[in-house]
Amino acid sequence: WPSMNNLATWYPDTILRCEALETWTEKIILPYSLWIPGLFNPTSFLTAIKQVTARLKQLPLDSMSTETHITKMMAKDEAVAYPADGAFVHGLYIEGARWQDPDEAKAHETDVAGTVCAGILTDSRPRELLVEMPLIYIKAVVVQKSWVPESVGYIRPEKDLYNCPVYSTTFRGPTFVFVATLKTQDPPSKWTSAGVALTFQTDG
Repeated sequence: WPSMNNLATWYPDTILRCEALETWTEKIILPYSLWIPGLFNPTSFLTAIKQVTARLKQLPLDSMSTETHITKMMAKDEAVAYPADGAFVHGLYIEGARWQDPDEAKAHETDVAGTVCAGILTDSRPRELLVEMPLIYIKAVVVQKSWVPESVGYIRPEKDLYNCPVYSTTFRGPTFVFVATLKTQDPPSKWTSAGVALTFQTDG
């Protein structure tokens, strides 16, 4: 898997990945919140989310995509049930901006298929480079006519959404995984100019 870590931090990361795989394979049951950076092929997990929903609702797979919602949960143990039409994931970091703190996010609470989500993108604090995100709800949705198909996925035109690239490492480029949809009150172009992205790993 792609990594920018040196050997001192790469080895403990490898141990965590092995332990996660051992835990998942004990019962072959999806955890309530999945550590998605621990997957060797996270794209296949996103495809599985779409496949399950497409079969359940008898929809063609090629008409499905995913969208992301940021929950109020900060720790994986807070997830005690599976969300509708998707999955909770954790272990992602944001670079170039930050997600609102719980107190700030109260003003932007929404209910998404029974899951309480909250917050919007906001400016980074000084000396905060990579900030861990709350649990993320990845939800399978039907592609709309207004969405623009690109090589990276569907780009949403809504003015209150930032189409945020997600990478395996801070090197970005070839480590691209998928596009997340993050709520914003500022123009999405602000975050594009700032190079805001989500990443699976820190550099240390």
